[in-house]
Amino acid sequence: MRFVLDTNLLVSGVIAAGLPRRLVDGAKAGEFELCTSEVLLAELLDVLSRGKFATRLSQAGLTSQGIVDDLRRLAVIVAPTDVPRVVPTDPEDDHVIAAAVAARAELIVTGDRKHLLPIGSHQGIAIVTALEVVERLEARGKRQDLSARCGVSLRALPPKSTDPDDHVDEQAEENGKH
Repeated sequence: MRFVLDTNLLVSGVIAAGLPRRLVDGAKAGEFELCTSEVLLAELLDVLSRGKFATRLSQAGLTSQGIVDDLRRLAVIVAPTDVPRVVPTDPEDDHVIAAAVAARAELIVTGDRKHLLPIGSHQGIAIVTALEVVERLEARGKRQDLSARCGVSLRALPPKSTDPDDHVDEQAEENGKH
């Protein structure tokens, strides 16, 4: 499974415990492929270099550049050839979508309920929350365990709904947008 985490979830994944951290840890463990682009890495560096984050990182003995360098080694880096206008109210989010298209990702993972989640999907790439990804990974693990015990190959579960109204209480579990 390949996916792109938006910058806000990456920030949450490196500075706080919670679902975004579980996703970063899952990528480190090889449970799936994390994809990004140089534009998204530059945005991450910019955000992590801001005072409130730089102080927290420094206290933990980390630097924003070190985190971005680690992510560069961990992730599949793609170079989108085109960044079409998809998100009418936030052109910066178009880079997230362009990276996912270039990576041939299955998912874009975000907590952005204002700009990205309402789109639902783009070119067959579902735009979902961190909670939905964790649920999918857990379901996949359970299917694989059951398949191994039964000796039968099980089909994939139907995709999770991308309707934001179906998942009203998720934001509290996803560490919000920074």
